[in-house]
Parts: sequence; C-alpha cells; structure tokens
Amino acid sequence: MDQVSLVDRRIDDGQRLALELVRDKFDVTAAFWVKTSESGWWYLYIASRVVDKEGPASAYRRLQKTLGRLPGTTISLTDVKVIGASNPTTRDVLKLQKRYPERTPIPYHGAQLGGIGIDEAYIYPPPLKEKRSPFAWEKGRLKTAVEQTTRIDELLKPLSPQERRAMDQLVSTGISPTQADYWIRKKRELECPRPAIPAGTVVKTQLAAWWGDRPEDDANPLLLVEAPDGAQGLTFQDNTEPV
Repeated sequence: MDQVSLVDRRIDDGQRLALELVRDKFDVTAAFWVKTSESGWWYLYIASRVVDKEGPASAYRRLQKTLGRLPGTTISLTDVKVIGASNPTTRDVLKLQKRYPERTPIPYHGAQLGGIGIDEAYIYPPPLKEKRSPFAWEKGRLKTAVEQTTRIDELLKPLSPQERRAMDQLVSTGISPTQADYWIRKKRELECPRPAIPAGTVVKTQLAAWWGDRPEDDANPLLLVEAPDGAQGLTFQDNTEPV
C-alpha cells in the first residue's frame, strides 16, 4: 500500500477540531494522529471522558455536530477514531505530553502506542481550556414562566403628547413630577402589557446578581434571561435547566 502523508492542512484542521470540541464543552483529554503499521493510513484520535461516560456512539454524534460547523475542513467523520480517557493508548500519549511540555505538536516515531503497532504519530499539545467569564451568555430552558422586566429603552422613551397632558394634570393637583412620571409609565404598562416568557422557552442566561463576595459563593444566583424574541426577565438559576 502506498504511504499516505499527513500534510500541513490536515494537521491544522485536526487542531482546529480539537479546539472547537473544547468550546462545545466536549472533553478532549488528548488529540493525536496515528498511522498504524497494519493499515498505513492516518487517523485522528480523540481521547475523551465522554466515551467512558456516554459510550462511543454518543461521542461520535456530538463530534459530528461540531465537525459539521467547520467549513472547508479536510477531515471527515471516517478519519476520526474516538477512544476513552482511560484507554492504554491515551495513557501513553499523556506521558509523552508530560515529557515534552512544549505548546507545539509532537512528532513521534516510536514503534507502539498503548500496545498498538504504529509507523508514526503526531501528538497535539493539550487543548487550552477557555476561561468563561461569569457574565458570559449561556443557554438554558425555563422551568416556569418568567415575568418580563422593563427594558432601559422603554424607560427612556419620551412621553407622548397625551401622556404629557396627563403629566401636567397630575402635577397641577400637587403630585410631585417624579410620582406623576411613575403613574404615567404605569398606565403605559397597563395599556401595553408584556406577556410572561413561557415555561419551556430556551433562553440566553447571564449572571445578574449574587449573594456573597463572589459569584461562586451563591448556589442560586439571580439571572437575566432573554427569549429569542428579545423579551427579558429575571429569575433564579434554580428555575433554569441546561439544554
């Protein structure tokens, strides 16, 4: 069988896939190319705890979704093999990563990896985990309906001529301008009610407030949620579930 070379484009695409999997919260314990002595073909191995916990079928389904979002990639699903984080081959690769801690890929010309006869291998450094800000938007599903909050653009919307006349009428009776403005806007809310965001809606969530010195001190912080139509509300984290 003709020797099949691993060109730079496929090396770059393999690393891009590994990083995209990490962004999709798919554990990547190790990623590496291997050309086995038996087949002579290069395969991209993704070692993951997902295989250990959910099985290879689930891992392939999740991997396929991520791979489908990488335009122009030279890697197809048939090029990829998923193995568990506890696999002997994974353990050997992790040892090599510790031996060569550089942030560049490692070419390896040993005879075996995890008991598998190989011609050569190409090992990526551990994928860098992206630190997410506690204020980053995430997705969640509402367990119960959430009342909409008033958006800042609505609060700053100027009074209409009719509302201005009502404002003057209230002030003329001795009510302060601040109180008059409150009731004018209360009337506006009654005439244009905002329906609650229904239970089951998939929303974007963002940390809004917490009790304690740090966000991680609060087991049930307050979240700002935003529905696909732009409606916003406030609810506690316990009222959301991951999607």
